[in-house]
Amino acid sequence: MHLGSNPTSGHYVCYARNLEENPMVWYCMDDGYVTEREISKAEEFDFGPNETPYLLFYSRKAAPRGKH
Repeated sequence: MHLGSNPTSGHYVCYARNLEENPMVWYCMDDGYVTEREISKAEEFDFGPNETPYLLFYSRKAAPRGKH
C-alpha cells in the first residue's frame, strides 16, 4: 500500500498472510517492523484518503525435478 499524497513521494507498506498457518492473521511489513492484524474480511481494511492499495498474488511453484 502506498501512503502519500502523490506517486513521487510517500511510503510503502505491505500486508501479507500465510493461508496454511492462519488465514485470519495479516502481517503488516513496514521497513524493519512487522505487526500482526487479525482481519476476517477485506472490508475491514480501513484505507485513508492518501492510501492507495495494490493487490498482488503470489503462489509457490514446484522446483523442476533434480533441482532444489
